[in-house]
Amino acid sequence: MVRLMRLAHQEGRSILFEPTEVLLLELRAKAKAAGGAKWLPDPSKKIITREELRAWWEERITEPLDGVSTRSGGKPATKMTEAGLADEMIALAAALRRDYASEVRVPRYLDASDINQLQRRVRSEVATLRAKYLAGELNVDPVQFHSLCVSQMDALNAERDGAEEDRSAFLKGCLYDITDRCLLRFARPLP
Repeated sequence: MVRLMRLAHQEGRSILFEPTEVLLLELRAKAKAAGGAKWLPDPSKKIITREELRAWWEERITEPLDGVSTRSGGKPATKMTEAGLADEMIALAAALRRDYASEVRVPRYLDASDINQLQRRVRSEVATLRAKYLAGELNVDPVQFHSLCVSQMDALNAERDGAEEDRSAFLKGCLYDITDRCLLRFARPLP
């Protein structure tokens, strides 16, 4: 991970820890997919060319920087549009993210340690799903991948004991906040 951060720095760009972690997961998934591909019928799937890798790097390293000029909450809408999700789903995601942001700023029923634990859990689940998606272990389109991510938030919510309040909206808001911070996209990267 440090090598990716150093490479970005050598190119005159700064990249934070979390986006670097996502880049590393994607890079490993690309390598795994190439390693698992068969020579026949298409040997090009086994080879990652320098040009392909450079194009991927440029796209992914500039995304967090370009996103700085995008208003908060605008990045999930862009990513959801590129994944082919409907406008009402995008509006709903924006509302959930706003609710999440207000809940994080003024916790009502969760203390700070609960919030941090839930945020870490969401990031972990999303990282696992994204890595499987990029490695080709999930044979789904972007809309189905989004649905899978949302369903995973419901599964996390279902793990609470009966005395705890429903946290479904909080978890989904966290999912869209992660998307806003350029740590998740629903479409597959271009080959």
